[in-house]
Amino acid sequence: MAKTTLNQVQSLQQKLSQQNIILFKLMEMNLLQFDEKVKEELDVNPALEDIEQASLETNTFSLDQKFSSNGSINAHSDTEDFRNTNLDYYKENKEYHGASSHDHDDRDLFIPIAENETLIGNLTSQLTYTNLSSDQILIGEFIIGSLDDDGYLRRSIESIVDDLSFRQNFMATHQAVLEVLEIVQDLDPPGIAARNLQECLSIQLKRKKYSKTVDTALTIVSDYFEDYSRKNYDRILKKLKISQEELESIKKIIQNLNPRPGIQAEESIGKFIIPDFFVYRNENKLELELHSYNKPNLAINKEFVDMLKKLKAEKKKSKSEQEAQEYAADKIHKANQFISLIKERQETMVIIMNCILEFQEDFFLTGDESNLKPMGLKNIAELTHFDISTISRVTSSKYIQTEFGIFSLKFLFSEGLLAANGEEISNRKIMKSIEEFVDNENKNQPYSDDDLTKLLEKQGYIIARRTVAKYRENLKIASKHQRRNTT
Repeated sequence: MAKTTLNQVQSLQQKLSQQNIILFKLMEMNLLQFDEKVKEELDVNPALEDIEQASLETNTFSLDQKFSSNGSINAHSDTEDFRNTNLDYYKENKEYHGASSHDHDDRDLFIPIAENETLIGNLTSQLTYTNLSSDQILIGEFIIGSLDDDGYLRRSIESIVDDLSFRQNFMATHQAVLEVLEIVQDLDPPGIAARNLQECLSIQLKRKKYSKTVDTALTIVSDYFEDYSRKNYDRILKKLKISQEELESIKKIIQNLNPRPGIQAEESIGKFIIPDFFVYRNENKLELELHSYNKPNLAINKEFVDMLKKLKAEKKKSKSEQEAQEYAADKIHKANQFISLIKERQETMVIIMNCILEFQEDFFLTGDESNLKPMGLKNIAELTHFDISTISRVTSSKYIQTEFGIFSLKFLFSEGLLAANGEEISNRKIMKSIEEFVDNENKNQPYSDDDLTKLLEKQGYIIARRTVAKYRENLKIASKHQRRNTT
């Protein structure tokens, strides 16, 4: 008879609190979305008030004071501070500049510009309507926060599992992340969260209405993608035993798919926004200021505090009085938590934006796009010790106003390329050179992509022709044939 043994294994597992989930959602909101959220909280929670709208009394508690659920004042918030270590590290190693105390709202700085709906916000909103557990929602939001501008998930499942464990204190298995990824890939726009182009096209084809042509297109993308990419059509015709006419129909279907679902999704819906940040130049130093909408002056309503104290003083309470006490304590507790989250959001935004200002100081001092340094989310994450997904949330759908104009924070991030001298340069600098070449070209004999590649090589930029073509398309510059002067 086999001997049975009992083994006890101890493991430490922490999960993100509900407060941190709310904080993540607050951070990804742009200025107007955040302002609406604050107004919504003021409407639903009578224990919360706007100091600027309420009468100022000596007993009104400021945003820096915290309440416990029983109405007493605490020296520190009971809210879990997911980024306490990050803030401490940054303040110890960098000169910390908070939001400017000067109020410039009376200046003509409200310049509405067209803004697109944040992809992260749109996907997160869709995720809330899926039938997922709280743990799966957390994984899904982390995946969404890790998407790049094209809507791709460029990170491995293993790295996501590691980040959830070490950075977010949330234990997830490889299989659990894969299952949630499949759910995220079912969201709109089709093709989102794919790990490569092949998977992106496959996802879109699977969501199309079934037909023999669509099914064959899916087979080609799934099993003969390399042949299709290299235009080895003869091999495809032979293997699948289809006609040239059928292949042409399939090619049209594939060519009409969206290879960059993230970008086109954000271009599809427009709205007006105002800048979240202002940056001023004081001699040769930069000063950062948050828009006042990002700095609501909230406090706990004094009447609720007094009511709670009075109810607690009653030795014998009726059922209605007990319910009233619980109601007041709950509202005060929630108001206190919301105030704490706003402070965390504000501090996190200031730290990240100050880091970006330091990184791109030359650009903000000159306004010259060629002075932009190669910068990725990872660079800012390493400097601030925040998670990459946090950097993504804070910089998504946010704008900064400078003396040179208003810029999307996404504009400040760019790929790095090595020049012939070994120096790393931003692709923005190369794109600007392409613009200048096209602006000054002879329209009777415009430059081809090969010509532009050779001109860039003379400037010391070693770059492939297909990359030049991609940058030209990103700049919305027409092809050589379309630019030619036909008059």
